[in-house]
Amino acid sequence: MSESIAGPPWGGYTLAERDRRWAAVREKARAANLDCILVPIGNRFDARYLTQLLDAAVVLPAHSDGAPPIVVSEGLPRSPWVSETRPAIAGWGRAMGDALLDAGMERARIGVAGLGPGLVTYVRDTDGVIDHTAFEEVRTLLPNAQFEDATDVVGLARWVKSDEELACLRRVVAIGEAGIATFANLARPGADGDALHGAVMDRMRSLGSDEPLFALEIAARGQPPGGRVTKPPIGRVLEAGDYIAAQTEAPWGAQSTQEEQHLVLGPIPEPLRRAADVLAEMFEATRALLRPGVTVGELIACTTEFAAARRLDSKLETRPMLKGGGFGEDGPRVSPSSTLDRLPLALRNLTFERGAVVVWKPDVSVKDLDRTVAWGGSVIVTERGGEVVGQRPLALLSVS
Repeated sequence: MSESIAGPPWGGYTLAERDRRWAAVREKARAANLDCILVPIGNRFDARYLTQLLDAAVVLPAHSDGAPPIVVSEGLPRSPWVSETRPAIAGWGRAMGDALLDAGMERARIGVAGLGPGLVTYVRDTDGVIDHTAFEEVRTLLPNAQFEDATDVVGLARWVKSDEELACLRRVVAIGEAGIATFANLARPGADGDALHGAVMDRMRSLGSDEPLFALEIAARGQPPGGRVTKPPIGRVLEAGDYIAAQTEAPWGAQSTQEEQHLVLGPIPEPLRRAADVLAEMFEATRALLRPGVTVGELIACTTEFAAARRLDSKLETRPMLKGGGFGEDGPRVSPSSTLDRLPLALRNLTFERGAVVVWKPDVSVKDLDRTVAWGGSVIVTERGGEVVGQRPLALLSVS
């Protein structure tokens, strides 16, 4: 991996990017017949998306293009995006309620971001992420307003990336790939797992990643996979025949994603080679579906039915793994065990949009070997199908 990916620290997004985000969220709010978007305290990722501040609450009227949102914060912090904030001296509930009243929202339809799980953001947060006590005080202060869940209003705006965001995402992938390359170069029988983990983490930090993650799952020859380990102690020395699943995350520029690579320490057994061939064919077929207008359900159906449709060896099972590609975008999320009939209707019918980013990591399970061959990472939705971000060849690697 070229040293050219190293560079100066991230300098933040431009004011043009700020204005694009505000306009995108306002447009989606109006399409949902909402008068305002409220990002309450507790919803840190959406607050940062709109203001570059984490501990803040945001009131963004839908019908005032060009006007800045009202931002409530603690300690009156500033960011290049927000020149003025309000203090939460009397408490967050009172401050958010006053901001909404000052914005003329006493009888408005107000969309609340982070109130519950979304399709793209806070997918696994069943109860949402907001401070519900403070939010109940807001509801008391505005008894004639209507409050609705708008997690997807902001989430679906975040899903589609700008050129600035994609530039950061490409660097994230390059750093993650550098970590994988370091591991592949050092992984040999007799190598100490803890030393390898440290070398990969050092490499990603040296290239500017804020809080990198390196996860390993190691299966010895003839044994089932071990547990997924994300930090030392790895607790073992690598041995010939080990099957290793390596995954990197390298946040940079308020973006993050995952890159996954599988390796065999030694020759690749023939059943795994056949599985890798099937995966290569399936990956290309499913990548072609990552274009505007195609639904998540169509992608998952193609994946789960791939082996049966081609009458492949019954010992091979093709499975999906879909995640969000961004920092705080954990969806749309589909696990390998998911089938079309088990997907929620809203997720099944979600259509891909041009410029959306996902992590696509389908796999092929080899049942009699208790092995799963997988690879993948960030993919950008384009009119021609998914554009794989990065330079790493998608293959099952053999190292010795």
